[in-house]
Amino acid sequence: MKNLIKYFLVIPLVLILSIYSCSEDSNDTSQKLAVQSNKSDYNNGETISFSINNYNSITAHLASCCTSVAFYIDKNENEIWTEHSNQGLPCLALCPGIDLKITYRETLSDSVVINESGKFRIRIPYTFNSDQKWTNEIVSNSFTIE
Repeated sequence: MKNLIKYFLVIPLVLILSIYSCSEDSNDTSQKLAVQSNKSDYNNGETISFSINNYNSITAHLASCCTSVAFYIDKNENEIWTEHSNQGLPCLALCPGIDLKITYRETLSDSVVINESGKFRIRIPYTFNSDQKWTNEIVSNSFTIE
């Protein structure tokens, strides 16, 4: 009898926790927009391809240079990330009003070449509304160039 009671108490609890953990809160946008390089190690001068994925049900608006993604390259020096360069961000003034969107489950791809050794990452400004006020950033995995 005790085993039967435990069985009927444990199963509903597990079911409720499973449903709760799988439900999506559309207001929680953390880590639902992601950028990832295709590898973690590159040779100097090799093309670094990266993908941006939107796992959020809300469309994200990315900083752009006309029709391309605008992004920062950060370099890690002595365990401190600093801005190394930017790709397309000065172009924002040349193409105002361009709205580069990434919808739910969409993937955008781009690439960059860095002719320098070190540990780097990609950082992309974005927002979840179309006001083009870049209040958030997504940061890629780190990658090494030898």
